[in-house]
Amino acid sequence: MLYISLCLCLCLSLFSLSHSFLLPGIRKIDETHPCANFKYIKDKPVRDLAGEEFLRMHGAEKEGLIQMSLSMDKHGSKDTYLEEIKTFFYRDEFSQLVQSWNEQRMIILNYTLNNLLYPVLAEQLKRKMLEESTLHVLKKCKVKLRNCTQMAPYAVENMDESGNNGVRILGFCIRDAGEDKPGYGILINGAGAVEETITLSYFKYSSKGNTELAKKKEADMEKLREFLLEHKPHVVGLGCEGRALQYQREIQDVITSLEQQHQIDPITIELVDPTVSRIYKESNRAQVEFPNYTPEQRMAVSIARRLRDPLVEFTQLMNFSNDVLSIPWHSLQRFINEERLLRWLTQEFVTLVNNVGVDLNFAVEHYHYQNMVQFVCGLGPRKAAALLKLLKQHTEHLESRALLVQEFKLGSRVFLNCAGFIKVQHSREDSLSDNFQLLDSTRIHPETYIWAEKMAIDALEYDEDDEDDNNVKQRALEEIMDDPEKLLDLDLDAFNTELKRQVLLLVSELNFVLRRL
Repeated sequence: MLYISLCLCLCLSLFSLSHSFLLPGIRKIDETHPCANFKYIKDKPVRDLAGEEFLRMHGAEKEGLIQMSLSMDKHGSKDTYLEEIKTFFYRDEFSQLVQSWNEQRMIILNYTLNNLLYPVLAEQLKRKMLEESTLHVLKKCKVKLRNCTQMAPYAVENMDESGNNGVRILGFCIRDAGEDKPGYGILINGAGAVEETITLSYFKYSSKGNTELAKKKEADMEKLREFLLEHKPHVVGLGCEGRALQYQREIQDVITSLEQQHQIDPITIELVDPTVSRIYKESNRAQVEFPNYTPEQRMAVSIARRLRDPLVEFTQLMNFSNDVLSIPWHSLQRFINEERLLRWLTQEFVTLVNNVGVDLNFAVEHYHYQNMVQFVCGLGPRKAAALLKLLKQHTEHLESRALLVQEFKLGSRVFLNCAGFIKVQHSREDSLSDNFQLLDSTRIHPETYIWAEKMAIDALEYDEDDEDDNNVKQRALEEIMDDPEKLLDLDLDAFNTELKRQVLLLVSELNFVLRRL
C-alpha cells in the first residue's frame, strides 16, 4: 500500500491530462455546455485539477462526448521520463557487446514503462481523482441540504397567543397561465394541520380589459380579500413555476389595501421554492394524508409546511421510494451512485434532526411529523415505526421519557442512545403525575439530570440543604428555563472543577467497593 501511495504521489506530479472530442461532443459542446471550460485541454497537469472538475470530465466521457487520456510525457516533447531514468540502466562503454546490451535494456525499459507500469498507474490515478471529485460533490450535496433545512420554524413577533395553534400560514400553488388549472391556497396552523382552503380559478389571468376573464379575475381577487380578512394569516407562502413576482405583487396589493383600512395587521409574502412540493404531491405519504386533494392542493400544503419548518418537510421525502433523490442537489449527482448519495444525505438528516430533537407526543398526533423519528440516534426506521405504533395503541400522551423503558419496553441500551434527542412536551396535567420531569422537554440526557438540577440550584443560590427536595429542584428548573440568563451568574470554571472532584470521588468509592467483593 505504501508503494502504491508513493507511486500515486509521483503520478500527481508527473502525469498530465488531455482529451479529444468524439463526434457527439463536437456537436453538443458549445459555449453554454457545462464542459465548455475544458474544451481544449491538452497536457494539463493532473495536480492542477480541483473540486469536481475530473468528475465532470469523467461524466462527459461516460456520455460519449470526449475521450480522456493520461500521459506521463507531454505530446511531442523530447524530455521524456524514459530519457531521465535510462542513465540508471545505461553503461557508458564503447565495446560492441556493451552497446548491444544497452539496446536490449532500452527495449525492455521502454516496454515496461509504456505497456506495464504507465497503464496501471494511470488507472489507479483515475480512480483516485474520481473518488476525490465524487467526495467533493457529495459534500456539496450535504451543504445544500443543510442550507435548505437549518432554519428555525417560522415565527412572528407580537403574535396573538389567544389560540393554541401558533402562527397561521397560507400556502399558494399557482400554475402557469398556459395550464388550465386553478390556483389553490391552503391555510395551516402552527402544528402544520390544514384549517381552511381557497380556490382561485382565474387568479393567473390578467385583469386588464373588459373581457369575461378579467371580470372573473376581479371576482377571485375579491374572494382572496374576504379570505384574508376572515382568517388573518401571519404570512403567505407563494410557490409557483412562473410569473412569481407578478403574483406576489397582486397579492401584496390586496394586503396593502386591507392594511391601509386598518382591517388586518401587516402580512409578509415569502417566495418558496416549489421543488420539494412538486415531488411531495405525487408521493405515497401525500396521497395517504390527503386522499381527496388534487395534486396542486397537496403542493400548497407542502409550500405552507416548508415555510413553517423546512426540516420537517424535507424529511417527508425520505421514504421507501427515496423521493429525496429526485431533488437536484448538484448538477453532477447523476454520475454518483444513488445508494451512496442516499447514505450521505441520511447522515446529514441524522445530524440535523438530532441537533433540534424530536417531540414524540407531537409525532404521535401529527402524521407529517412522524418521519422525523427515524433519524433519532439509536432508533432508525424500523425501531421508530414500532415505537410510534406502540405509543398510538397504548397512550394518547406520553408523560415522561422513563415510561419508554417502564411501559413500552424500549431496551436500556437503545434508550441511553436516543433519550437525549427525544423531547416530551408536557401538558398541565403532567405536572401532577408521579412521572413528571421538567427536563424531559429538553435535550438534556437523563444521565445528567442531577448536574442540571445542581446548576440551577447553585445559579439561584438556594441552600445546599434544599438540594434533596424535589419541589425545590423543580422550582429552580422552572425559574432557570423561564430566564436562562440567570445561568450567566454561575462560575462555570469553579462548577466544572467541583464536578470533576465529585466524579473522581465517586469513582474511587466504586473501586473500593469492587475490591472488597
